[in-house]
Amino acid sequence: LADPKTVERKFSLLHRVSRYAIVGGPDWLATLVKLFNPLLKMELRHFPLDGEDAARAWLSEDGDEDR
Repeated sequence: LADPKTVERKFSLLHRVSRYAIVGGPDWLATLVKLFNPLLKMELRHFPLDGEDAARAWLSEDGDEDR
């Protein structure tokens, strides 16, 4: 995070992402995702630690298996 150019590149790549799944993490992360989801252009969803298969299914719902 110290290099502004690196941060800028990462944010520019996020503009190309339509869906972003977060699997696992602390309990408060699900609440944070719900708060930020309406503010982002991409769809953001939190899944429990054992929900990786569900996350992958959600990411590929539009038929794009390469995500």
